[in-house]
Amino acid sequence: MNTNITWIIVALIGLIYGIVARYLIPWLKNKMSGDQYEMLMSIASSVTYAVEQLLKTKIGTEKKKYAMTLAKSYLKRFGLVVDEELISAAIEAKVKEMKLEMQASEPITIEPVITSELVETGEANTDVETV
Repeated sequence: MNTNITWIIVALIGLIYGIVARYLIPWLKNKMSGDQYEMLMSIASSVTYAVEQLLKTKIGTEKKKYAMTLAKSYLKRFGLVVDEELISAAIEAKVKEMKLEMQASEPITIEPVITSELVETGEANTDVETV
């Protein structure tokens, strides 16, 4: 049963990533030049990972607020004027990407299937394997 739920969660994460990749990223690219887009996404990535490390115990809204402030500060240093909506979208895209990476790196527990025949003969291996 747990395996079915795991695969459903993995499929949903893939779907979310697909939607982000299909709609959000092209929308961002259309709003700015290629260099500006690359700079924004680089800053959003750095800020997202930094905030996750610095504010592990905080809730999402606090992390987002801090990430927005930090991203605006970096963009200002580089002389880029970017709409707050675009900064928010870039950070959200990086958060989704980061969560997918975390999900992909979590071990999946595979529970053994034991038939009564194997149990009777003593050949059943009841150790749970973690992949």
